[in-house]
Amino acid sequence: MKKGIISLLLVFLALPIVAQGEARTLLERTVEAVRKAGGIHADFTVKSGGAVLSKGTIDLLGDSFVLDTHDAVTWFNGETQWTYLPSADEVTVSHPTQEELQSINPYAWLSLYRHGYKAVQVPCNDASRYRISLTEEKKGSLQQITLDISKQTLLPLRVVLKPQGGETLEIVITACQTGRKFAKEFFSFNPKRYPKAEVIDLR
Repeated sequence: MKKGIISLLLVFLALPIVAQGEARTLLERTVEAVRKAGGIHADFTVKSGGAVLSKGTIDLLGDSFVLDTHDAVTWFNGETQWTYLPSADEVTVSHPTQEELQSINPYAWLSLYRHGYKAVQVPCNDASRYRISLTEEKKGSLQQITLDISKQTLLPLRVVLKPQGGETLEIVITACQTGRKFAKEFFSFNPKRYPKAEVIDLR
């Protein structure tokens, strides 16, 4: 369950469906808006079946991020990833694949339209947002991804994952600040803060 919850994390669909090309253009604009936003700090809530499963925060700058939930804290500096588990007082160090990063950083879902997903814009009952549906072109673990994007800022507001034969998970961005300043070392694990943590190096 914890892996499924993290998979949702920041990071960001009746009337006729808009052409796929227009949906891809909208996603490209959203990716560019995230890039131009500079440092981002977002609060999020993860839900399933209407019940809240987890809450957390994500700090994001370019390819680097820090994801903080009750279960774990994950740092990624663009190359190396550290995941600290408070319950075990241990940190795992790795060089994650692109697929692994997409399972951790909710903002990484924005680029899936480039990698085997069909994107279409569909109607949304909230006039303040766009809704994009991403469907895998080849059968895999995920059946569908839904992205809600703010019309005003072009930043993600909500992500819904519908896996094959599993529970639908929803992540809602409850607050978002842009233009934040982060020192480079902010996105790396600081062993001085966790002097007793066991380090498991998988690189």
